[in-house]
Amino acid sequence: MKGNLKEANLQAFGFVDKTYITSADADIKLRSDMKKNYDVSGKIGNLLLIEQRKQERVPLVEGSFNLSATMHGSQIESSIKGEFPCVDLYQLGVVDNAMSSSFVTDASFMMSGKNDIIIRGLIGDVRVYKQNHTFSPGDINIDLMSHKDTVHAVLDGGGFSLNTAFNGSVSQLTDNGKKIYKLIREQITNRRIDQSAIIRQLPTGYFNLHSGRDNLFTKLLSQEGYAFSKAEINLMSSPSKGLDGQISIDSLVYNNIHLDSIRANLTSEDGQLKYALSLKNNHSNIYPYHGYLQGKLYEHGLQTHATILDSKGEKGFDIAVQAAMKGRGIQLSVTSPQTILGYKSFIVNDSNYIYIGRDRRLSANLRLQSADGTGMMVSTEDTDSTSLQNVTLSMNHFELGRLFTILPFAPKLSGMLDGDYHLVQTDNELSIASDMTIKKLIYENCPMGDVGTQFVYMPKGDGSHYVDGVITRNGNEIGVLSGTYKSEGSGELDASLEMNKFPLNYVNGFVPDQIVGLEGVGEGTLSVKGPLNKLDINGEVYLDSSYLVSIPYGIKMRFADDPVQIHNSHIQFENFELFASNGSPLNISGYLDFSDFDKMKLDARMKTSNFQIINSKKNARSEVYGKAFVDFNGQIKRTAE
Repeated sequence: MKGNLKEANLQAFGFVDKTYITSADADIKLRSDMKKNYDVSGKIGNLLLIEQRKQERVPLVEGSFNLSATMHGSQIESSIKGEFPCVDLYQLGVVDNAMSSSFVTDASFMMSGKNDIIIRGLIGDVRVYKQNHTFSPGDINIDLMSHKDTVHAVLDGGGFSLNTAFNGSVSQLTDNGKKIYKLIREQITNRRIDQSAIIRQLPTGYFNLHSGRDNLFTKLLSQEGYAFSKAEINLMSSPSKGLDGQISIDSLVYNNIHLDSIRANLTSEDGQLKYALSLKNNHSNIYPYHGYLQGKLYEHGLQTHATILDSKGEKGFDIAVQAAMKGRGIQLSVTSPQTILGYKSFIVNDSNYIYIGRDRRLSANLRLQSADGTGMMVSTEDTDSTSLQNVTLSMNHFELGRLFTILPFAPKLSGMLDGDYHLVQTDNELSIASDMTIKKLIYENCPMGDVGTQFVYMPKGDGSHYVDGVITRNGNEIGVLSGTYKSEGSGELDASLEMNKFPLNYVNGFVPDQIVGLEGVGEGTLSVKGPLNKLDINGEVYLDSSYLVSIPYGIKMRFADDPVQIHNSHIQFENFELFASNGSPLNISGYLDFSDFDKMKLDARMKTSNFQIINSKKNARSEVYGKAFVDFNGQIKRTAE
């Protein structure tokens, strides 16, 4: 058979369920007795596979290859050698984001019955295209085998190696997995874990994986923000010994989080699975701590012990916890007689617990007390049969600074916390009341004074809730939020916020690296309406002795003492002025749209002359210093994402 196949609808032939259309040049020889023996060989050129989606035709695969295949009864042997300049992995549904690939292949396939399968070969010169990036991981060798008593798989190439083998066929391993899943479900229902019964269903085999930093796997992870220098997984499974293995990852990075070393060990001893996890960072790491987590599965649940050491080896966090299946729920208990939180030792009450029932009912009796009077209590009113939840959390003289210092990747926050939080929940209603004060609060190096909040959230009767909140600074009321909230859907708020000499510097701690900040106070009333993810804010704010400052860039500009109008979550600038240190004004007309915090938009015309934008001496944080004057007359449009 030789010629050109202009177009063939594979769905119409009954080969596939989707509307796949193919075209190709073909030079193929077919020999068959039209019974059980078939022999196909030849060349397929300029293959194009597309999918018809309504009025659009989407290309999926392009390629040219030599093909050889024989079938004698249930035994099939085939080989393919060729090149595929474009395979759209996203349109084929292999991946979730836009991605395509090109490669050459030289592979063979053998099959005799459903449990005897062998695939061997090479996928070479692999290139992967994603957005504006091209990855070239090189060649990948494949060796896959499945027999009645063995499953074996090897993938090797580009600093990536996977080697695994298990006794039993694919169908037997699948059956084992189903039995293990059924056992676990039954044991959870019976509230008792029989690990020996689960171990007896494990297959015999191993799983080994090694990955460096330069291969397709790591390149794809890097596009999602992940990176590491080396990763290894070595696991062994046995129905007599259980599950054992090690996992190690070096220099794991995700966004701004950097973990220098991760080690995990799994061991099966006396019919119990034990685990040990360690996270270690070097002294040069911005978080130079060591963390340890170890424990085991036991008859009724999980026992675990967490410890964090600082760079000097001092314990900043140390607690042992047990999670046990009990009744129709889970009971959490602190099992360490002494617990360390933020370098401070706490005595824990005997028979402490936090119980979470399947009916979502919470019951608790947990008290932590230190020698200097610092304490925390979680308690419930269990005799209240009218409520699903009746919970009180009390904090007394709780120093946040040292605790947040030791907690992984927590913000810089310090201050003395005193507060009570009370929650009552019925089948249809939720009420919350809180009274909290943090003395000498500092958030991300931004001093905020003694900050207090009083908050009430109570049912109104029509399905909505009253919301009332008061914010104080050094004992003086600076803000009041009052209105109603409906929890249906994404939630909807209808409230007003009154500001009384509200410190503008409260926002400074939320600015990355505090490149810019605010000084002064604001007064006014804002109405806040709509769903929480798209609030409509209106009103005006009067600025009093307010400045825009930047210590690194030596900027300090005074805002005019004029009201700032906010309409439909747009800050309106109508001949609004900022004044430089030499008194020259910067005139601004336009708006800042903050209706979508993920895509704030600025559209403003600015005009100034002899504007002294910089007037500062060098300091420890200086990026720019000295004196600088600008003349400007133009328009700025920008979307922040």
